[in-house]
Amino acid sequence: MEPEDWKRLGREFAAARTRAGLSQVELGERIGVSRGPIQTIERGHTKGVSPARVSSTMRSYASFLGWTDDSIEAILQGGKPTLTQPESERMPGGERIPLRIAAELRDGQILDDGVFDLSPDDEHFQLLIMVKGKEGATPEEVSAYMDKWRKVERGLRRMGEGEGGANSPGK
Repeated sequence: MEPEDWKRLGREFAAARTRAGLSQVELGERIGVSRGPIQTIERGHTKGVSPARVSSTMRSYASFLGWTDDSIEAILQGGKPTLTQPESERMPGGERIPLRIAAELRDGQILDDGVFDLSPDDEHFQLLIMVKGKEGATPEEVSAYMDKWRKVERGLRRMGEGEGGANSPGK
């Protein structure tokens, strides 16, 4: 691989991260590394020398972005990444759920949801919320999560009513 191939890979990673709305620090936290390795990957070099191989951090980064296992090699050969987002992670109409949301939904359990109308008339401008707890949470932990959520939900509903918008319960 030529140095330009690794730089192209870095640009693809950076562009996908930016589309997901994440900083380098946030992405690093999600895949368990500091900002440094993310910067190195996105620059397409390691201390001035092109990387000789695809690292496990690159694989984790690609996986987090929802790329197929062969996407890194495809980019290094001049192609584009392929997304793996399953049908279950698509919205009605076939649109993709944003990567950041899809990644957050992969782990944990959905406890509740909320739909809040943000428009004072029938313009259908809404805030959608999913309340998630950690996988395997104890009943006490779930109860604590739900207590916090109910307080937040009440506050959101009061704010919406103050603005003239009507709010409808999610479930």
